[in-house]
Amino acid sequence: MELKFIWTLLVASGLPDDERSIFTFDAEQLHALRSLTDAVSGQQCDFEAATHALDLVFQSVYYPQNPNTGLNTFNSPVIVFLLLETLGDNGEYRSIFLVPPVIAKMQYAMRLHATPLFHQWFEKCDHLTAER
Repeated sequence: MELKFIWTLLVASGLPDDERSIFTFDAEQLHALRSLTDAVSGQQCDFEAATHALDLVFQSVYYPQNPNTGLNTFNSPVIVFLLLETLGDNGEYRSIFLVPPVIAKMQYAMRLHATPLFHQWFEKCDHLTAER
């Protein structure tokens, strides 16, 4: 599911603004997506740079520093992707029984990518506690 999600975001971020109007990316998300595109395009792929860029994409999309979803829920690329997953190739709604597994997969992926954030927060809290 994550591969399809990232591929969708990479394709959408490469489109002109008027053609990707369904997705709303903030500056940090666009920068991360373009860094990933640069890291994987070309003759030689720098796997370390690509891994770092991919991690930045996940962190910026799953856990944005300045979320703009308060203005509109559809400002979240995750929400828009999930909504697109409810539609079939012909534009009709998919079976309702196919929707919960997609949501569950995205939730699981988001939880996995939250682990480094929790680790950073715990280190920060430990550092602040040690200063007292």
